[in-house]
Amino acid sequence: MTIPCVLMEEHHEAFLVWELARQKGWLPAEGSCLVHVDAHSDLSLPVLRTSLGALSLEPAALREFVYSELTVASFILASIYRGVFNRMLWIQNDTSDAHEKLLHVYSMDRQGRSLRITTSIRQAGAFNPQRRHFGLRSVRCAQAIDVADPWALDIDLDYFSTNDQRQFAQVEVTQLEYERFHSDRYHPLRTTMGAQVHAVEVAGRYFLQADYSDAWEPGHGRVDEATIKARMGEFGQALRRLTGPPRVITICRSAISGYTPADQVELIQSLLFDELAGVYPLERIACDAL
Repeated sequence: MTIPCVLMEEHHEAFLVWELARQKGWLPAEGSCLVHVDAHSDLSLPVLRTSLGALSLEPAALREFVYSELTVASFILASIYRGVFNRMLWIQNDTSDAHEKLLHVYSMDRQGRSLRITTSIRQAGAFNPQRRHFGLRSVRCAQAIDVADPWALDIDLDYFSTNDQRQFAQVEVTQLEYERFHSDRYHPLRTTMGAQVHAVEVAGRYFLQADYSDAWEPGHGRVDEATIKARMGEFGQALRRLTGPPRVITICRSAISGYTPADQVELIQSLLFDELAGVYPLERIACDAL
């Protein structure tokens, strides 16, 4: 039996894949383990307009939700709150945890729009029907990785080489708005975003730039091709030591966001598919084809 292997451009699309995977029977309704291979934990707290408890399961509605409300760092906790996963192993290159810790995800408003995470069951509400608990541990590939069926494998190419230069989201504005930003000390973007937002002029055009590089923890930095190949081989060996295959695999390029170095994306992607194909029988699927 082949394993669905879905290629995505950016990581928040994994939420869509996992929801559709439950509908297609690739994943059970709840309680899977997530093996997250990434330079970043992607455990930022989502703040949403749509209630996760009342989310439409129609594919078009799910896509709209993903692209309009989730970020590339907030999708995992949204899926945990939805019950998809109750355990997460974060494979990374830097540090590891001696023990797995138990965390609780709950909604501040009890409507699944503003999530919080805590180690305290009392804070989350022991009898809160909307509380979800999950185990979390960070490990390295060389360590023993304890995972049992059902589980999902989630890989970001930036695990193998990371671009940690500052990242900017840029929107062109009028000269009037540019001048307003600089002249109004109570401009709403100043009071809410502080040093993360800038107004700049470039060749007679005006832009607001939001610096989002501080929103997520730094990765490991760019490495050379030899190190990429060494990490790939180590990762393949780790997969071969596992007791069984994943139910579904998601692969994120992180090229548009810039977290994977642009000149290394194709190399890493090719090496990764070759490595995975040497371990599992794959059915390669584009995210847009789901």
